[in-house]
Amino acid sequence: MSELVSERTSYHGVHYVPGMSDEQAARAARLDLPVLVAVLLTVPSLALHSADPDGALGVVSLVLNWSIWLTFLGETVLMLRLCPDDRAYVRHNKLDLVLLVVTPPFLPGVLQVLWILRLLRILDLLPVLGKVFRVNGFRYAATLAFLAVFGGGLAFAELESDQDGVNNGFDGVWWAWVTITTTGYGDLFPRTTEGRVLGMILMGIGPVLIGMIAGTATVLAERRIEAEVGVATAGIAGKVDEVEREVDEIEAQVGDVTAGVGSLRAVDEAILSALDGISKRLERLEKGTTE
Repeated sequence: MSELVSERTSYHGVHYVPGMSDEQAARAARLDLPVLVAVLLTVPSLALHSADPDGALGVVSLVLNWSIWLTFLGETVLMLRLCPDDRAYVRHNKLDLVLLVVTPPFLPGVLQVLWILRLLRILDLLPVLGKVFRVNGFRYAATLAFLAVFGGGLAFAELESDQDGVNNGFDGVWWAWVTITTTGYGDLFPRTTEGRVLGMILMGIGPVLIGMIAGTATVLAERRIEAEVGVATAGIAGKVDEVEREVDEIEAQVGDVTAGVGSLRAVDEAILSALDGISKRLERLEKGTTE
């Protein structure tokens, strides 16, 4: 039973820790959706903060920022209460705890770029995302690409905010897109050391992400073709079976006709034999009368 609970409630070990009872595992699984929503809200939170950090949108971003972080904090507190072994939880969730510590909503100045790291929680929650939205392998790869473009773009906008031409988060996303796709228009480029390190990272992972997307798309296309070929083959096989049945029926009918013809031939031979006997008797009678 515990194996079934483990299989049902765990995704990369985030909300299931070995040693949990069935009840503890079920309660831990209830954290899946709230945490997933909090992680997804990171996207609009970062976008609003980049667009208008000091205006009304910045206030909305601040509220979202605190809500997201408090959700992560509440998740950690509840999981520590549910887990029979706190060290086991820490061992299985190092990334979550690190992100909780380094991405509080009260970070000053340039350190606010660390909020982007919250998007890494999507990697941990991909299995849950798959259960909710039926995500397949192609969408997994696309999700990773989105994280790189969006997260890298917002990080670039923060790190290069003093540069002419970098006015908002969209400019950063544009730079990240042309960098990852190896287009490199050259209209924007990093001038700070941190920005150049970010550019090196994106240039390194760009071909990998493109290869992942192309590879998964190829696999999906091959599976679809195999499925269509399988359906067509099954249809042809069904028609072949039908033709074989018809041939068997025709052979049976021919056999019946042949058997009938054989019976008629035997009757004809019997009649001819009887007629021959009658003819011979008549001949004998005629000879006797003549004598």
